[in-house]
Amino acid sequence: MSLPRKRLDQVAGLRLTRRDGFGALPAQLLTQLSEDTHACEPDDGPRLGTVVIDLLSALFAQALDTGD
Repeated sequence: MSLPRKRLDQVAGLRLTRRDGFGALPAQLLTQLSEDTHACEPDDGPRLGTVVIDLLSALFAQALDTGD
């Protein structure tokens, strides 16, 4: 994660939604990846892992900035 540990600890107390807004983006990606595992090649795993971590980092940063 690209967020400092102290900021990550603050995320634990926040309520994050996956239904709309920024939270929907990583939620939809993770849902699609878990439901359609044959769409990706084994070599895609590390790249997708990086994308997921980047999306979650951005979600956490946005939530911390807005105080949601």
